[in-house]
Amino acid sequence: MSDADVTPEQREALDIARNLIEHGVPVFSAPPCPAANGGTCERKGHTGQQEYDLPPKWQLTVPSMTHLERWRPGWALGAVGGHTADFLDEDPRNGGSTSVAELKAAGQWPRLFGIQQSASGGFHYIISAIGEREANGFMPGLDYQGGAPDGQGRAFVWIAPTVRRSKAAENAGQRCTYRWLEVPDLDYLDEFRIEGQAGNSDDSIEGLRDRLIAARTKSKSTAPDERTAREFTEEQARQFCDITVQRLMQAEIGQIEEAANAAAAQLSHFVPDFWSEEFAYSVLMAALGETAYDPDHPASGWTAEKFRDVLAGVNGRAPSDWKAVRKAETPQEAAAQVEPDAVDALLAEMMTPAQIENIPAPRHLIRGVLTLDSEAWMVGGPGSKKSFTALDMAACISLGRPWQGLETMQGPSVIIVAEGASGTGKRVKAWQKSYGQMGPVYFLPRPVQAANLGAWATLVKACQRIAPVFVVIDTQARVTVGLEENSAKDMGVFVDAVSAIRHATGACVMAVHHTGRRGQDARGSSALDGAQSTELTIVPDGQRSLTGKMKITKQKDLDERGDVPLRFKVIDLGVNEFGEPINSLVLTQPDAWREHETDAASFDPASSVQVREPLSWTQKYVTREGAQFLVQRQILQTLADLAGQEGRTEGSVRAAVNERWYADRPAKDGRGRNGVDKQTWDRSWTAVMKLVDSDIGEPVVVAGSSPARKIINPELDVTDE
Repeated sequence: MSDADVTPEQREALDIARNLIEHGVPVFSAPPCPAANGGTCERKGHTGQQEYDLPPKWQLTVPSMTHLERWRPGWALGAVGGHTADFLDEDPRNGGSTSVAELKAAGQWPRLFGIQQSASGGFHYIISAIGEREANGFMPGLDYQGGAPDGQGRAFVWIAPTVRRSKAAENAGQRCTYRWLEVPDLDYLDEFRIEGQAGNSDDSIEGLRDRLIAARTKSKSTAPDERTAREFTEEQARQFCDITVQRLMQAEIGQIEEAANAAAAQLSHFVPDFWSEEFAYSVLMAALGETAYDPDHPASGWTAEKFRDVLAGVNGRAPSDWKAVRKAETPQEAAAQVEPDAVDALLAEMMTPAQIENIPAPRHLIRGVLTLDSEAWMVGGPGSKKSFTALDMAACISLGRPWQGLETMQGPSVIIVAEGASGTGKRVKAWQKSYGQMGPVYFLPRPVQAANLGAWATLVKACQRIAPVFVVIDTQARVTVGLEENSAKDMGVFVDAVSAIRHATGACVMAVHHTGRRGQDARGSSALDGAQSTELTIVPDGQRSLTGKMKITKQKDLDERGDVPLRFKVIDLGVNEFGEPINSLVLTQPDAWREHETDAASFDPASSVQVREPLSWTQKYVTREGAQFLVQRQILQTLADLAGQEGRTEGSVRAAVNERWYADRPAKDGRGRNGVDKQTWDRSWTAVMKLVDSDIGEPVVVAGSSPARKIINPELDVTDE
């Protein structure tokens, strides 16, 4: 082949292919298939729809210039994944653009080392090798062309200067050339290769790997008798299958075989419980009769007989993730379908009054907040310090120390650090610098996908051996990759996964999750709301604020309690190798926590207010008029009157205020009780708890980070140490 035979564009494309080979990406040459141009091809299965003749065992192609030297004008080039690079294949015509946008929004879009446009207007992206088998359609319009380290499941993409028929509507059937939009930067790719190892250090592919695993798990075939059942009436079944059957009837030459396979796969869900194989096959043949299908044509390489195997599910070729069952349309039909064994099993579950009465009450893990054998969610917006709070809970539980003045049950904790594992080390170091060594807390510094049943089962077994009382999943989003959080069905998978840990360990399993756009409710399907026993919402006082509160927004098995104030502090951890300061945050503990550190049994966890010193009260402290400010003065006066008494809760202070000033006034909260209405009380109490020492020497409340507090009088020089 002379240089005169090659155009400048082809020469540039060949140089890029040569560069791919030099960096360890195999490239093969493929001559045009004779059948594509009306000739005869002896290759089995070639019907004229295959434009190029793939070399035998192309999957075993190694990076060698010999393969490139075989190329001639009019030939195609293919690049094989699964070596030093893999490829993402985006088809915008089938939802690829939406899938790419979803990956980017989730922070799972990988680092790119080159972009190519295909003949049909799609895109090929060069990414670091993930090491997974190929996965076509793992997301709508998105294929993964890679390969496993053992060589299994390899795939390839066509690359420039290949020319193929376009499938895009605007130039359907025209021959278009592949072209590079961004020339591959393979030197940059090499920076992530690990010398002497098959893997790489590119962490940007982790989210994509999780997606691939989750998609493969969801689509994995199961035995026919284990398939998920979906109910249909006869009419619903016909409407469901009519879509693909109609597409087959309208298929044009070149699309008939693919459309027939799709229709057969759809019909197979209803065989044999709904329709016989013969009936389904007759529907398929009737639809094919509306097309140009002619099995006797010389160019035809297939017959409809092959779809009998698809309809029957032979060799697992038919989708077997679910099967259709007839839906009862009348109570009589439903009753006829009930199995006697199911009735006996249900009767065995029923309990007498004596049995139900003896069910033990929930055992507290954190008194008034969390219980054992429960499922909880901690939610909050970005930067609300959810993870810091969850870590502090686990650390206190591991030592049996009170958490924010509330009694805990001592026991091991497990934290699945699925997000931000690199920062957890600093948080642990800061906590231990402040409060001493933690007890048994076990950190898993990576996510485990709830959709990956095998991996999650391993996690459940590991937790079972540890026997924790508290398991934290931080965060839900990172362990539900591939599951749609707005889908009740997909979130049901996550709920089942959480329940599996709870049933195996008897622990409280708490998932850390993000709030939605409104910043109040947990993001995603309401299916989570019904599953949880407790929902805790972390609400910061402001952006970058070190104070906030934990609201208990749902409590299924415990009496509702008030908000838990939170205060964080910055802990200095030294400097890094560049002399830059390193620090982290810890949730501060109430004074009573330290005072009772060696005698936790004597500490009253119900204490929400610790009154230490007498107060000389003055009505001038709060001078503004209005019901709220009046109640603030009354709260402060009551606290002064109660000085020296231990174990005063917010409830007991409110009762004292109501008894002294509002015994004869009905509340405005509609509950028929006398006293200050709830809204005024909450605002007044919060305001009092946030008061800080002033320059005028008046009595104040020092706001700490917890419900345990001191009332001090600056005139007496009483300090809060």
